[in-house]
Amino acid sequence: MERKDSGFMSFLLGLLVGGILGLLYAPRPGKETREMIKKAVEEYTEEGKKIYQEKAQEIQEVVETSKKSAKEKLEEIKEKAEKLSETVSEKVRNLSKKEEPSDIEVLPEE
Repeated sequence: MERKDSGFMSFLLGLLVGGILGLLYAPRPGKETREMIKKAVEEYTEEGKKIYQEKAQEIQEVVETSKKSAKEKLEEIKEKAEKLSETVSEKVRNLSKKEEPSDIEVLPEE
């Protein structure tokens, strides 16, 4: 994806440099040149907006995917914690059942 973006940026830079050189070497009246510049700025502005919207959509998709993944991991951890809690509780109950009053040491009172 980075390579694709790099190629596109190179294209835009080449387009910009070509446009500037074309303006410098093409003899036109000032009004015509201003109109060309205005048109070029409008086109680049539209292209920039389009690129912005595309990237914003890509970022939104990544955020949504990350949220979903985090939610799934949280549920998985929660389930494991509940199972562990149940296991510990069961072991504590088993230990308390095994102990009988005679097994408990009582300290003599002084």
